[in-house]
Amino acid sequence: MAKVCWTQICSPKEKGGARVVNLAIKNKALLAKWKWRFMVEKNALWSKVILAMYSTSVQQW
Repeated sequence: MAKVCWTQICSPKEKGGARVVNLAIKNKALLAKWKWRFMVEKNALWSKVILAMYSTSVQQW
């Protein structure tokens, strides 16, 4: 089995890659999306639940 670097695997097929999604980048993007929604949707039920469950760590945001 040939060893290939992760950046090669994540590159588009046109550039010789396998078009695999880089999960580290995807994870950071999704976390940023949830943080943004938490700040914007303060009256949403899910936001209130998160605030009630993790009120000590959420105040640091």
